[in-house]
Amino acid sequence: MRCGVNRVWFDPERLSDIENAISREDLRGLITDGVIKAHQKKGVSRGRARVRTCTAGIRPPQGRREAEGCTGCTDSEQAGMDPEDPRHQEGPCGTPRRKDN
Repeated sequence: MRCGVNRVWFDPERLSDIENAISREDLRGLITDGVIKAHQKKGVSRGRARVRTCTAGIRPPQGRREAEGCTGCTDSEQAGMDPEDPRHQEGPCGTPRRKDN
């Protein structure tokens, strides 16, 4: 099975068959029947990383060098976008855009 002893699972209803298995061939037959299985490895979840990369570009610019364009260019009316248009309501990742007051 090529896995550690902690990942091996035995069917509790067929323990008598497992106890009676003597040879390797008997054990191979039980593995193909699904009586003996290997649990799947626990991997590293990418959920938190996906959220972090999705929201990475949403924060407001911090400083002069990060701000693109002049002060009036960030206003949605001056940038040529219709604020009522549903295509301009969402940012990347489908999150709603910030409303500048």
